[in-house]
Amino acid sequence: MYFPQNWIDDPERTEKAGVPKDIVYKKKTAIALEIIKRQKDAGIRIDYVTADALYGYDSEFRAGLDKLGILFVLDIHKVTKIYEQEFQIEIPAKKPARGKPPSKAKANQEYIRVDKYMAGLNTGIR
Repeated sequence: MYFPQNWIDDPERTEKAGVPKDIVYKKKTAIALEIIKRQKDAGIRIDYVTADALYGYDSEFRAGLDKLGILFVLDIHKVTKIYEQEFQIEIPAKKPARGKPPSKAKANQEYIRVDKYMAGLNTGIR
């Protein structure tokens, strides 16, 4: 069951509502992924999952469905970053004669916002 963070942080409120004391906060998307995984583990066939942008915006939720091998159709925000090809996360190589070597991992290709990608499709650029 989902409880907002401000409920979990308010012991008086949770006690008054009869919420178990050991309840911990979980995002709605994490709860949904746990439910889906439990159903799949129980042998229930899941052909695909559809959901609104709350779930589509959560990269951990999308990755979790992908890891479970479940097809999905999710609404996403127009500012969602996408990659046109599969990418790797890596620490970039040091550029010659330029300061300290990079230490932060990043994608090995540039992302594009989904609204920009779609605009390119509509104009025939892609």
